[in-house]
Amino acid sequence: MEIGGEYAGIIQLSAEISKLYIQRPAKKTIYTKDKLRHVYREPVTFNKYVNPGRGVHFEESCVAVHGIQPSDPRIIQADKINVVWRQFCQWIDEHTAPDDVGILVAYNGQNCDMKWLWKLTQAPFSQCRIPEKLKWFMDPYRVITAYPACGLNHEQSKLDSTSWESSGRTFIMGGTT
Repeated sequence: MEIGGEYAGIIQLSAEISKLYIQRPAKKTIYTKDKLRHVYREPVTFNKYVNPGRGVHFEESCVAVHGIQPSDPRIIQADKINVVWRQFCQWIDEHTAPDDVGILVAYNGQNCDMKWLWKLTQAPFSQCRIPEKLKWFMDPYRVITAYPACGLNHEQSKLDSTSWESSGRTFIMGGTT
C-alpha cells in the first residue's frame, strides 16, 4: 500500500497470496511442533493505483518514499478507492478457497497501513469492509524487533538494519518484490 498523504489517502493497493500448508504431529505434546510442509505462492498478484480526485495534494515525504506524483498517468487513469477496494475484495475471493483464513501481512504496517485500512473500512460512515477471509494482521517488523531470539533481530542478524529498504527489496502486502 502506498499513500499520498493525509489528504490524498491510499494511492496504490498491492497484494499477493502465499498459502502455507502445515503438517500437524499425530500426537501433540509440549515438545512437538507443527511443521511447514509446503508454501504455495499464487502467481497472480493484485496491483492497482487509486485516483484520489482532482487537485489533491501529495505530501513531499510520501512522494520521496514511492516517487508517485499526482500527475502520474497511472494515478490520473486510475479508479476511485471504492472501485479499487471492491476489485481487491473480488480478487481475494477468486484466489482463495472458501475455507481459507487470511493473514494480512504488512511490514511496519501497524504504523501506517493499518491506519488507512481502518479509515477505509472501520471509520464511521465508511462504505468498504475488510474481506471476511482476512481474520488476522501481522507486522513482521514488530515480530522481528520484539523477539531477540528471532534470527532477523538485530541482536542475532548480520544485517545492518531491519528496514526492507536497506535490503533493496520493497515489501508489499503479503510478500516482497
